[in-house]
Amino acid sequence: MAPNDLATEIGRLNRQEYDEAADLFWQWTVYNAVHGGWWLANIGGRRILEHGIRATAPHHESAILELCCGMGDACQYLVARTGCSATGIEINPRQVERAKFRALSRWSGSTHRVRFIEADALHWSPDNGYDLVLLIDALMLMPDERRVLLTAHRALAENGVFLSADVIAGPRIDERARRFARQEDGIINLPSAAERRRRFEEAGLEVVEWIDATRLAVRCFDRVERATRKHQRRLRPHKGPERYARWLRNASIYRHMFLRGRLGYLMALARVASGSPLSDRPL
Repeated sequence: MAPNDLATEIGRLNRQEYDEAADLFWQWTVYNAVHGGWWLANIGGRRILEHGIRATAPHHESAILELCCGMGDACQYLVARTGCSATGIEINPRQVERAKFRALSRWSGSTHRVRFIEADALHWSPDNGYDLVLLIDALMLMPDERRVLLTAHRALAENGVFLSADVIAGPRIDERARRFARQEDGIINLPSAAERRRRFEEAGLEVVEWIDATRLAVRCFDRVERATRKHQRRLRPHKGPERYARWLRNASIYRHMFLRGRLGYLMALARVASGSPLSDRPL
């Protein structure tokens, strides 16, 4: 597939998946079942965000940036938890519209604490030095990982922290798993853990903590699958039996791919400055 055709197809799959991110399937099987009511579309949820809070101790004067922020709930979670200000960058206009609406509803007269910008993270120029930069469940969709990592690098303030969590190739990945992830969700970038570390280094980001969070992914899709079965009577009429069957099938397949080592889930903390001790441990 030509590069332009690939970009078009990725965009189509992204819109197909995330333009529906406010429907009953997401609400009942992801937000409620996995994330305790928070509209977090990422796999790791609050565990990932709380790790970022512990690593950076943000406060009311801290500035946080999330690249590829979706509906902006990770930004809002961090603002609610720490009192910081947050900026979200998102290419999907429908997601940006929802993020702005939800922020206005949540923060009322304090909307200056969180803002959302429609822009491509591959080409956006940071307007500030941020204490914490997030990129969660997005590198897997990127045709040019190096470029977005350079954006994150440029956005970091001195002593700022970059927090990434994403799907990677597991030790037992095969072409069937790659093809399924690509066709169902536009996941085109599945490096190994070693390849991901090297790409960080090439972008000038020194990894200070490297965490295998695959069990979070297994738990996530297990809960999605269980909730989908539990709420069958509510979900099947919502958008028809085909949508229900696909949702249930995909949750089961992803759970098995993570469980059997076809896919992995990796969290990393990195800085531009050097000198931090390296830690390799499971979450």
